[in-house]
Amino acid sequence: MQNHAIHGLGGRDGVRFCVVENDLGRDWSAVYAHLTYADPIAAISWLERAFGFRERVRVESPERFITSKLESPAGGLIMVVGQSAERNQSLREALPEFTEGGERSWPYLSHTMTVMVPDVVAHHGRAKDAGALVLGEPKEFPWGLCGYNALDLEGHRWEFVELVQTREPEEWGGRRIG
Repeated sequence: MQNHAIHGLGGRDGVRFCVVENDLGRDWSAVYAHLTYADPIAAISWLERAFGFRERVRVESPERFITSKLESPAGGLIMVVGQSAERNQSLREALPEFTEGGERSWPYLSHTMTVMVPDVVAHHGRAKDAGALVLGEPKEFPWGLCGYNALDLEGHRWEFVELVQTREPEEWGGRRIG
């Protein structure tokens, strides 16, 4: 049996959202993404300034391979990872049937990181002031979120959202599966 603590994080018009902490380990989320950056130190600084992340832990290797755990403004984690010639070589050896792509596309179109924030309008202003490439103004969606998209300094796509209304999937054209 797990021990759970529920922490309210905010919202607007009386709508709340929360993070559940359990005993998976101190300061860890059950699921988090690793994002690779050519210059992880610059990325960490930029993510803190533009999007309000806070660096919690950093591990550096002699070859300047950085792994850093960042906490989002409303909880949750991402890992910022640097590129490593040694890591790339071990992947080449382990996966000889795969070939490396050429020039990467920009922005990354394979993923979007969605982050809940307590005030999406204020977050949008902060991101714009810090020079983020914001892809539009915050707008409300039928499923109860208000949000906007932005690109970070290396082209990762981010979506920042605020819960403004709790709606059942059937109210906006979806359906609950499980």
